[in-house]
Amino acid sequence: MIKEWGDAILFALVAASVIRTYVFEPYQIPTGSMEKTLMIGDALFVEKVTYGPRVPNTPFSYPIFHNMVPWLNIKSYSEIQKIPYTRLPGFRFVNQYDVTVFNFPAGDSALNDPRMPNGLIAHTYEQILRDEAYLMALKERKSIAYFEAHYAQYLHRARQSFIKNGKVYSRPDGETGENYTVINGILTRPVDKRENYIKRTTAVAGQTIEVKDKELFVDGDLAWQADDMEYSYKIVGKKYENLQVRNQKDYEKYQRLDAFYKGNFKCSYNEVHGNVQGDVVVPLTKNNYIKAKLKYPNLQLDIKEKGFYKEMLAAGYSSYLPIFPNDPQYDWTEDNFGPLTIPKKGDVITLTHETLPIYRRIITAYEHHTLAEKADGIYIDGEKVTEYTIGMNYYWLMGDNRNNSADSRFWGFVPEDHIVGRAAFIWMSTDEKGYFGGIRWERVFKKIK
Repeated sequence: MIKEWGDAILFALVAASVIRTYVFEPYQIPTGSMEKTLMIGDALFVEKVTYGPRVPNTPFSYPIFHNMVPWLNIKSYSEIQKIPYTRLPGFRFVNQYDVTVFNFPAGDSALNDPRMPNGLIAHTYEQILRDEAYLMALKERKSIAYFEAHYAQYLHRARQSFIKNGKVYSRPDGETGENYTVINGILTRPVDKRENYIKRTTAVAGQTIEVKDKELFVDGDLAWQADDMEYSYKIVGKKYENLQVRNQKDYEKYQRLDAFYKGNFKCSYNEVHGNVQGDVVVPLTKNNYIKAKLKYPNLQLDIKEKGFYKEMLAAGYSSYLPIFPNDPQYDWTEDNFGPLTIPKKGDVITLTHETLPIYRRIITAYEHHTLAEKADGIYIDGEKVTEYTIGMNYYWLMGDNRNNSADSRFWGFVPEDHIVGRAAFIWMSTDEKGYFGGIRWERVFKKIK
């Protein structure tokens, strides 16, 4: 009996692993970045046959866990054997506007947070590193110009601080009230073991994108928009109250505010925030905006103009240039971005001090060359160059909840070897009530457009 059960369990694990790797994989929507196209609580299937299944880079792993064994804080895979990027034949590859699941490109390094089951803290390690480095300069009362002139040195100091001190001062710990977060060092991960993200492919290799006052243009034309895509709107003159629920009275007030925003703006209080001016900002689809505008005529788009983040730095803001390519030569925001051409395999690009920030991660992190910027020019693999030939196709992905999505506007291009599969359909959807009374029946077995 033990042998029979063991054989059955082993067969089930092998079958599940093969199906999950090469056919389809279940995925749970964890954040609101694709609202209202995909909602928190949606459970969907990601099919891998259309794009062609990707052979795992790390074939030796526990089939149930993606990259970490929850709460044990150990890797669920071994790197004793690595396979180069290989993809089996598919029917086609990524098309513009596909809802696509991919490995997070900026997740090659991550801070190891012992509180989290997958070992991550916040979002992008590179951005946390920049913020930590800039905070060091601020504590030393250095100017922005001084920090930028000594940028590499401050980045090195911040990285060493993560390793030696095991603390991140640019991310205060809200749980304990400390002005730092304790970490267990830095994790590095192969491509297939980076976190799975889901966004919409808004541009493919060779296309040029530009965002003007939140509207996306591809090759000069207004991009297609999902029916339920959301933008952020501000209610001019209505001030935001950041309610902290500490007692029963606060909770009752929270319920009243939550009911107010759900009734008038079709969003929960948790989705509401304040802008720099202190105005209430709410996420709305265009249809909901038209309805809400009748009752609240002061409702208008909350737009960040180019140069916004430089102005914030000058005003004492401690997050350093969060928009790609995260360089002072560029003044882009998530609402006004580009123009930028998505790199295509075989493209020959000119490398200059101005263009290098755009292509640095492509050359180093994705295509694995050494890069050095010296006084007399740019060196790749020890050789002085003025041009570089792109080795892979790249893609530009954005969330349908355009102002509540950490996407390509923040961390750049998605390489083709990071593509996991196409989001096919929602098989189950639950709200905050869960399976007991909270099933969204209208979303069950809904095809994803």
